[in-house]
Amino acid sequence: MFRRVSLVIVLAFAMLGISPSASAASQVTTVQVAPVVQAKGSLTYNYPVYHYQVCKRQGHFGASFYNPWNPRSWYCYDVSFPFGVTFAGGLDINGWCKAKYKGSTAVLTGKSVWDWKCRKRVY
Repeated sequence: MFRRVSLVIVLAFAMLGISPSASAASQVTTVQVAPVVQAKGSLTYNYPVYHYQVCKRQGHFGASFYNPWNPRSWYCYDVSFPFGVTFAGGLDINGWCKAKYKGSTAVLTGKSVWDWKCRKRVY
């Protein structure tokens, strides 16, 4: 390892156009660096939310929204005969995330209807 560090330093001098003397290369001190350790729980992954599946889990026919720039405008609906489409209520996205991806929670990552994600701490 010490030879590798010395070689890297010599190569760095060569790239800069500096020619170190043999005595300077032998006097190079090495520095040991501790490995990088990430804090527990700092690595997260965002899974996609399938709004249709959220409503299916709640017992409804499908999902839609009334304003694409309002992420809280999602609603579930039912289809019935002869009256057509019936408003069925809001989506339980957090409950779906917890059921689909164990240990995850619903988070909003932007300002549109497609910015709902299930965030799970991986590490």
